Amino acid sequence: MQYLLRFENEQLVEACLSLTSILVEDPGAHICCSGDFSETTKDELEHFSWVWPQSEVAYSTLCTPDCYINVNVGDIAVRKAGELRFISKNDFGYSIKIRKMKKIWNEKNQKKAKIALIIDEYFGGMNTAFGGYGFVARHLVGKHLPNRHIEIEVILGRGNKALTNTEEYIDGNLVYYLPRKKFAAQYQLKRKKYDAFLSIELVNTYVLEHASDKQRKLLFWIQDPRPEEDWKEIESVKLLKEVNYYNPRLYSYVHELNEKSQVRFITQIPYLVDKAKVLYDLPENVDAAWVPNPVEYDSSFEFQVKEKENMIIYLGRIESVKRGWLFCEIAKRLPQYNFYVLGKYHRESTQNIELMSQYEKIPNLHFIGHVEGKEKEEYLKRARLLINTSIHEALPVSFLEAFSYGTCVVSNQNPEQLTEKFGLWTGPVLGDGFDKVDEYLPLIAQLMEDDELYAQKAIAAIKYIRENHNTEHCMAKLRAELKKTMML
Repeated sequence: MQYLLRFENEQLVEACLSLTSILVEDPGAHICCSGDFSETTKDELEHFSWVWPQSEVAYSTLCTPDCYINVNVGDIAVRKAGELRFISKNDFGYSIKIRKMKKIWNEKNQKKAKIALIIDEYFGGMNTAFGGYGFVARHLVGKHLPNRHIEIEVILGRGNKALTNTEEYIDGNLVYYLPRKKFAAQYQLKRKKYDAFLSIELVNTYVLEHASDKQRKLLFWIQDPRPEEDWKEIESVKLLKEVNYYNPRLYSYVHELNEKSQVRFITQIPYLVDKAKVLYDLPENVDAAWVPNPVEYDSSFEFQVKEKENMIIYLGRIESVKRGWLFCEIAKRLPQYNFYVLGKYHRESTQNIELMSQYEKIPNLHFIGHVEGKEKEEYLKRARLLINTSIHEALPVSFLEAFSYGTCVVSNQNPEQLTEKFGLWTGPVLGDGFDKVDEYLPLIAQLMEDDELYAQKAIAAIKYIRENHNTEHCMAKLRAELKKTMML
């Protein structure tokens, strides 16, 4: 049913009790609250849709009473002989009903939607890797998703303890590994009473396999699906081999979740949906809303060409798939520019260190190591270019961070044509890439020397980020999709 409730800000308490009574009797109700509301009132009204996810509680100054049941603020809904009625202060039984509604609302008011984030790395948290998924999980979702209506906990998969969780609080969020024993993992998940799960891709099935059917409601954030064709490109690198984690069983599991209507999809960038359809064998008409990865940036930053330095950066892990040796080869051939490697060794660290050490004496090449926060921000503000030489990427967080400060990109990767829009694209570079180093050089020189072209692309990049990737905009989209997932 549809209900219309008109009230003023100062009547919020009475309105909340009226709303509570309606939703107790009609949990799937659509209720429009009409009035010139403050932000505090709007936030309180939004809370109803999180603690009664099957309902829809909206606020507007434009609601018309034609198709709604009018409810007087402070009236309480009761069901008699199957019919919903409303009683007011002077009616028999009101005082008993209002006490009950106060108790229910006090409980609901303290409750939050409980979301479990499934990931296997948390950007160094609990000694996990410093990868892109982990960065999104810890510094973006973990930081910005929780609010008045939502709390999150982070599950890293299967731990070493047989019967209990391995837990740690990181940045205010509980992060933990489930027990090894099946029955103990099932018990822990049942006890948690999650309203929905959120995964950044899906790296293992352990968590969801031990959740009950009723509990298994997954919002799957497509970030970097890698079908077999992608792995063929990755394996063209011979100098150092990337670990191949292609996992048909995992991909079949995601397919089964979709068949059972236990999963919804969103994507960080639209072009990845076609890859996900192939990898997870999804139907052609699968729905995957665009929910961009958010970017933290200094909104007071004002781009000026003259403030950009003679600086070119590499930002990311040092591992085979990134082909950092190509960045070093470029630096060797362009001594007029300063090159900075911002990142630490990850997989195959011994081989990578041995390979990269041969470049350490190049005078214009500087190995800085892992950087975060303000230190990373300063490099991004000062750098004119970011060079990406990876054999494979989806849409790297490093691209978005660079764009936010007008740092253009030169790369052999061109996700959604963003490299071409906000930098220059070399075209595909397969294998170890040594034979294609010269492809990068004229593009780099063009953006370093042509201020007009560079400024045009840099300003467009900043505008794109601020319109599409600001945290408030992205988190609002993510919360809306989570709310839909809770209703599965």
